[in-house]
This record gives sequence, C-alpha cells and structure tokens, in this order.
Amino acid sequence: MRKPRAARADTNVMNRTVSLTDGEWDAIGRWSAERGMSRAQWMRECALTVDLTAKKAAARPLVLDAGEQRRISRTVRDLAGDLGSSGEEAAGKLANDLRALLATRLRAMAREGRREAAVDLLRTVLGEERAAVVAAAFIPEPATAGRTVSEQPKTGPDDRSGQNLPLLHNLLED
Repeated sequence: MRKPRAARADTNVMNRTVSLTDGEWDAIGRWSAERGMSRAQWMRECALTVDLTAKKAAARPLVLDAGEQRRISRTVRDLAGDLGSSGEEAAGKLANDLRALLATRLRAMAREGRREAAVDLLRTVLGEERAAVVAAAFIPEPATAGRTVSEQPKTGPDDRSGQNLPLLHNLLED
C-alpha cells in the first residue's frame, strides 16, 4: 500500500516522466545528495539554469598531426642524446649551445641599435676584460661595418677557423 503524499503548496504542479538508466539515476542521486537536494529538486534546478543555447568557441583539438608528432619526437630524441652524453662531449655540446644562444641575442641587440646596452650587460655579468673579448667575437665595433663580407673577420660559434673558440671556451669554463 502506498504512503499518502504530503500536500503541496503549489497546486499547479504536474508530474513528468524521465527515462534514465540505473547508472544515470545513481549519478543524479549522488550529485543531488552532495548539494542537499532531492533528485527532483536537483534536476529541476539544472533544467532551469543551464543555458543550452550559448555557443562556445571550438576547443583546440587534443590530437597532434603527424608533423607535430615527428617534430616533438625529434626534439625529445635530441635532448635524450644530449643527456646521454658524458664528460667532455656533454660539456662541449653545452658550450656550443650557450655560444649560439649568446651570439643570437647579442647580434639581435646590435641589429636593433642596442650594441652599447649589450656590451654594458656583458660587463655587468663578465667583467670588463671578458666582456671585451665576447663583444669583439660576436658584435664587432661599428667601424668594421663598412667592410665587405669577405674582408670582415669571422666571429662567433660558426667561426670555422676556430680563432675565437679558445677564448670563449675559457670564459665559459671559469
């Protein structure tokens, strides 16, 4: 025998039927209990407050295309190879990487007309003598700017003659 229902304050209430799986019904029961509501109250609240018409921006896909996967794989392989290096080989790779980064940044500053600021930063970090060596290697004085490419001395990590590498190597070891 059914238990009689309590009288409702709103006499215009109508019952509606919803089809749910047992799993969905259990989930609604957990969610409503967490909020201290009955299942009916929770479903009513959700139905009346969720705006299904709002269009959201499309999310960026979580899948990488083949090119991105290959690029990441190569980068990880190269990094793992560098980590697997030992002793002088690893130190040599690190020194070359540091030289390349330093050269890139210093040359960019010189191109932007901030050569003196770059030299001042070098002086702050390396001291007067070492800053002069690094500046000469990577960002020569503007007086050499009038020379042709064949007349200008090669400088930096791409220097095939190796004339600046011992000086820079000593700077990085200290």
